[in-house]
Amino acid sequence: MAIPSSRADDHGRPTSLQVLAKFQMFCALIGCVIGLRSPAAAQSNQESSRQAIAHYADAAQFQNQGAFELAIEEWESLLSKFPDDPLAPKAQHYLGVCYSELKPPKFEEAIQAYEQSLKAKLDLRDETLIRVAESIYLSAQGDESSASRRQLKRAKDYLVEYLKDYSDRATADQALFYLGEIEYSLGEVRRSLSYHNKLLTNARFKKSKLRANARYSVAVAYEQRDDKRRAKDNYEEFLSEFPNHSLSDEVRARLADLLIADKDYSDASRLLGNLAGGDSSITDYALLRLGYTLTLAGDEAKAANYYEDLLERFPQSKHADAARLSLGQLYSNAGRTADAERLLNRILQGKDDSAAQALHLLASNLLKQGKPVEAGRLLSEAESWTRSTSNYANLLMDYADALFAQGGKLTESQAAYEKVLELDSDGALAPRAAYNAAFSALLAKRLKDAQKWAQYFLRRFPQDPLRADVAYVAAESLLQAGEHASAAEAYSKLRRTIDTNHPNANLWALRHAMAHYLAGNYAESQTVLSSGRLQMNTPAEKAERLFILGACDLYQNLPATAAKRLSESHSASDKWASADETLLLLAEAQLRTGASEKAKSTLESLLRKYPNSKLKQQVNYKLAQIASGMNRYREAISGYRKVLADPESKNLHRFSQYGIAWALMQQQDYAAALDELEQLSTSTPDSIARETLLARGLCLRKLDKPQAAIASLRDYLDTRPAGNSLASGLYELGLAYTQLGQPSEATNVFERIAREVPDYPAMDKVLYELAWNNVDAGQSRQAENYFQKLADKFGDSPFAAEAAYMMGQSKYDDGNYAEAASLYRKAASQADSDPARSELHEKALYKLGWCYFELEQYDEASKHFSAQAKKYSDSPLGIDAIFMAGECAFNQDDFDDALAYYKQAAVRLADGNKSAASDQVRALVYLHGAQCYRERSDWKQAEKWLETIVDRYPGSEYLATAYYELAYSKQKQGENTAALELYDKVADENRRSEIGARARFMSGELHFSQRDFVSAIRDFTRVMFGFGAKSAPNNIKNWQAKAAFEAARCSEVLAENRRGDDREQILRKAQEYYDFIVQQHAEHDLARQAQSRLGELKKLR
Repeated sequence: MAIPSSRADDHGRPTSLQVLAKFQMFCALIGCVIGLRSPAAAQSNQESSRQAIAHYADAAQFQNQGAFELAIEEWESLLSKFPDDPLAPKAQHYLGVCYSELKPPKFEEAIQAYEQSLKAKLDLRDETLIRVAESIYLSAQGDESSASRRQLKRAKDYLVEYLKDYSDRATADQALFYLGEIEYSLGEVRRSLSYHNKLLTNARFKKSKLRANARYSVAVAYEQRDDKRRAKDNYEEFLSEFPNHSLSDEVRARLADLLIADKDYSDASRLLGNLAGGDSSITDYALLRLGYTLTLAGDEAKAANYYEDLLERFPQSKHADAARLSLGQLYSNAGRTADAERLLNRILQGKDDSAAQALHLLASNLLKQGKPVEAGRLLSEAESWTRSTSNYANLLMDYADALFAQGGKLTESQAAYEKVLELDSDGALAPRAAYNAAFSALLAKRLKDAQKWAQYFLRRFPQDPLRADVAYVAAESLLQAGEHASAAEAYSKLRRTIDTNHPNANLWALRHAMAHYLAGNYAESQTVLSSGRLQMNTPAEKAERLFILGACDLYQNLPATAAKRLSESHSASDKWASADETLLLLAEAQLRTGASEKAKSTLESLLRKYPNSKLKQQVNYKLAQIASGMNRYREAISGYRKVLADPESKNLHRFSQYGIAWALMQQQDYAAALDELEQLSTSTPDSIARETLLARGLCLRKLDKPQAAIASLRDYLDTRPAGNSLASGLYELGLAYTQLGQPSEATNVFERIAREVPDYPAMDKVLYELAWNNVDAGQSRQAENYFQKLADKFGDSPFAAEAAYMMGQSKYDDGNYAEAASLYRKAASQADSDPARSELHEKALYKLGWCYFELEQYDEASKHFSAQAKKYSDSPLGIDAIFMAGECAFNQDDFDDALAYYKQAAVRLADGNKSAASDQVRALVYLHGAQCYRERSDWKQAEKWLETIVDRYPGSEYLATAYYELAYSKQKQGENTAALELYDKVADENRRSEIGARARFMSGELHFSQRDFVSAIRDFTRVMFGFGAKSAPNNIKNWQAKAAFEAARCSEVLAENRRGDDREQILRKAQEYYDFIVQQHAEHDLARQAQSRLGELKKLR
């Protein structure tokens, strides 16, 4: 008890004094010296008087020299004499700085000055916003009042304003730091972390002098949030980056505490050992924690050495008494009783909380030594001063133990334990005090008191380890008081809570048997009835014994054994009083073994043998249940209605009514089921009322009435179901919210299932709904997480394939095609075995093909596209699959195979088959098919396919390419006029695209081939200087360079037949074209040839 188990209070967040000390450092960081403009600059302002400038200069000089009180006088004099001078706002700012710099600072005056300055538009406004916020923040430290919180929010507003207007300033790190500190003070730890982390992660602030403080604050914030891992990481980063910082020892101590909490005693000892060997302000604390750490690590001898070192080096330390307590405990453990008493008695002199802990240890030692009288005397003598300590209840417990140990003072010990309960009814001592009060009373034969305190314990502390011992006191006090039946019940409860290895198991079993014997209630004592000393003689006795034993087996979930004993019971006698009940229980046992037909036969036999049995309607009810379980719902409904028709069986009416509704629900007749449920009152506090609310909600949802379903399900949840019942209600509620179009509400409900009922059997459905709700909400990453969980935990779920598919979609969208392929393959494999998921299987094959296509593994891609097209030939995606198989061949220049696929796709399109293929895909089928014909020089077929695009898909983005390909086909067939018209059409209609530039170039080439050099040069020139000219993208610039080269070549050919100036002018144009390439397209492949031709042209000229 004496060993400290948590950090000392002075090592939490900085105290107000620590904050004040920090303030001085922050001022230095910001820069307290004003950095005045020169007097000449001030005098150049024609609106300021010379006297005001003189005041300003004197005040600035005082401030820069650190004479802040003189500076304050001078600033206030300037403001008093020249309140309207243009320098007044700056003076207000610097007046605030001086008030901030006083020791102690005058924050209220500083704040007032800064806020006056902010009313004017100054170039100092950014610094003023920082300083006023800082002053407000520091002035509010140590004050948790609502007024202080308002002040902090005011400071926050200033800093937010700063970041809005000056986030690019060098002092933005200060704004982020103080916003973090303010949010922490306001209890907004998450926001605090956000601001501090922004400071730490922004490269601009890599050398900020506030990094260390920000890192420290982040670590402390994570520690407060009990995020030990992040806290530890940040403390370690602090020490790595700032090993010699003034806070480094504090950080090491905090890091050590986290390591202790993680039971990493070795690293904690290393850190604390380094601190303990130094001479810092927390060296004594480090020694204390080091002793504690080693104690936990089991090295009590070395721990004692450190406690001793603390007491020797720091005898006046505030941790000295804690060290003495811990050392006293260690001495006691080591058998050094005298040394322990010496230390602990010294602490007693303080008569404070530490002294009370020492007294507890002294008394405990005396009790262990078998000296209860001495312990009682010691505690009694100290009673007057221990009452005011926090350990008083513990000491009173010690005193009660001392009285109990004396044997003859049981009444006094009971009273003392009761007083402990009065003082510490909700504390850690309460369970043991209640038990000891009850046990003292039992030994003293005060049986009512024993029962009272035992029941008090059992009500208050049902999970306490002493529960079995207390239950024994309760049962035994009843038995001794002559309440045998109650004692038997109490012992029965007690024995169900223990195993056979319990040290008191035999004793309590004997007492239990005795209680049943005295009560005459043999039917509930299988142990007694199974004794070999019991001999059953008559058939009826044998039948009853076997009946009770069988019933016990049945209730202990041993249905096979129960069925055997109950069958033997009926064979022993079918005429004893409960022979009909024997068959009823036999049927139940058979049901639980899965033998439904046998159970049905047994119940029908019961009705034949005992037509007047009082159990008749119970039998009908059970038969209806069996029929329902065997999916014979009409038969079940008929049976339930028989029960409802008998007014004598009202106790079964509600169950039968619900049974009818349930059977109708299984038949998906939700409207009829709802009608049956409406006849059941939900105000009756029983299980049927609860289940009715749930079933009603399900029916309403199925009937597309989500709002009414939600109301019923909310009522169901108000009954506070637990476990799977809770999860079932929440699941239905989530589906209703989804149906209502409220995905966020649905998500909250499904997440609650995951939190509160993680083992819910239908958790795969929950994760599935969560995933899709996040998909619908645009939260793709969160959706992926849920799909991942579904796939990982429920690989056999019918939703696993879809989960794998959706994760594949996410990876595909991110460009991770290899990972996506693995997931699509998994989805395809899982969906292939489920005919209901054929659509998903097809999509998975399709996307698998696309993954390999994107990875340029065309053979593998084609395999999957072909498999899809073969298996799902009539599906909407069939044409897409055939097309993509063609694309795989097309991309490998296997134009014959590609064309075969395109032809298949074209036939499907021509037949009007239902297809999901877009017009883009449809146009590409014909375009790439035409290009395959082009590769085979089958120009007529190419034209036919291209004209299909023109006719069917006039809005296609591939229309221009189709016209271009038509022009090329015409050209190849010698239809030059038609080709030129088509090239012109493409070029004119696509003046800023590569296809237009290429068409114009090809027009020039065609003119060139016809030796129409002028027309050719005109076309080439339009490519050079059109289509965006210098602003054209690279793919067009390629054609510009080629066009210039061809224009130059045309010019050279044209010049061959010219003479004189005409020839010179044409060659000059050729030179200009080559220069165009060299100067504007120097990186082009033709630039070197152009340069070479320029050299040749010089020779010609």
